[in-house]
Amino acid sequence: MSIIDTRRHNWSLSVAEDFHRTYTLDSLVFTDDNDDGPLMVANASGLPLVGNSFWKQGNEWDAYAICLPTMQISLHNSLPGEAGKVWKVSQKFSTKLPEEDVDIQNPLARPPRVSGANNVETIVARFDKDDNLIRSSSWEPFEGPQTEYRQAAPTVRIQQNVGSLNLAYCTAQINKVNSSAMWGLAARCIELVDFNWEKVPYRNYLYYYTRTFDFEIHYNTVDRWIPDRGKRARGYRDEATGDWVALGSTTDPDDFSQYRDKDLNPAIAMLNGDGYPAKSEAEIYHYLVQKHYETNFFLLGGIPASF
Repeated sequence: MSIIDTRRHNWSLSVAEDFHRTYTLDSLVFTDDNDDGPLMVANASGLPLVGNSFWKQGNEWDAYAICLPTMQISLHNSLPGEAGKVWKVSQKFSTKLPEEDVDIQNPLARPPRVSGANNVETIVARFDKDDNLIRSSSWEPFEGPQTEYRQAAPTVRIQQNVGSLNLAYCTAQINKVNSSAMWGLAARCIELVDFNWEKVPYRNYLYYYTRTFDFEIHYNTVDRWIPDRGKRARGYRDEATGDWVALGSTTDPDDFSQYRDKDLNPAIAMLNGDGYPAKSEAEIYHYLVQKHYETNFFLLGGIPASF
């Protein structure tokens, strides 16, 4: 099952005698499978979240009108008995909310629970705040505890009740990162680090699932830049002149030899990306390491677009 698109179809407003405002929003949800039913459509990303969304459509918003736990879902432009891939979802927003002692009996109608915290870890810093390589005046990267820093990564936890667990798809998203802008952050800045679920018994031998997604936020990126360095370099040190003679192929390991300084002492070289010793800091090559695959987290269903 995959939600292809969700878009606004129709909207209206009614004002009661007590001046309370009730909005009706009709959305069209497009799927790619005729076997996708109304329960899956109800959890489509892009739909307003019950109790967590106010009226904000087009160029207008009403912060006092909250999304109510009522929803009507039907096939759009399909005759009775026909399957379809386009669904119409009707939702209501109102400035008149249910009384506080009125319980939402359907657990699937309860809004997602969103919370945040921080994961603190010790990291080895290779670059300073201005992206300059942390090194000594002898061109050697610092090693040891003096390069270790405590760093906090903000986390977002989303807990939701669903009728369909979709276990295989959810677990496959762990350790993936956002493929496009999300929560005000650029692509590859949000990682799904954990997923938990529970099967919850309900009345009359029914059951539903609770799903918990833990996301970790990296404001720059989850990717890492690593300076090119090694004990071996392409070519050899000319003992007569003291110059480094650059030769050989980047694809042949036999063309790389132990790097030696001008005193012919074994050393670690900062490299230029082609296996040659860098002659200046500007020549040091930095590898961009992208470990995590990208995904669209909104396809999980019920993931809020904002908080």
